[in-house]
Amino acid sequence: MDDNPESLLLTGYETTWSELAGRLIGKRAVRVPKASMLRIDSEIEGWLQFNYGRGLLRRLIPPKLACKNER
Repeated sequence: MDDNPESLLLTGYETTWSELAGRLIGKRAVRVPKASMLRIDSEIEGWLQFNYGRGLLRRLIPPKLACKNER
């Protein structure tokens, strides 16, 4: 992967996502409901500069909201 991608999409399973999300934003854990989407931003020039706690949780979208317009 290039060191300077504009964005990165990760997929995975619970319980590791709650722990990872918490580490990225500097908290012990974040409750990530099953099938949710997260947006975590960080003001860095390259991925090599990223350290735990440097992220900012912008969105946590549970599946009910993500699929709201498809009904």
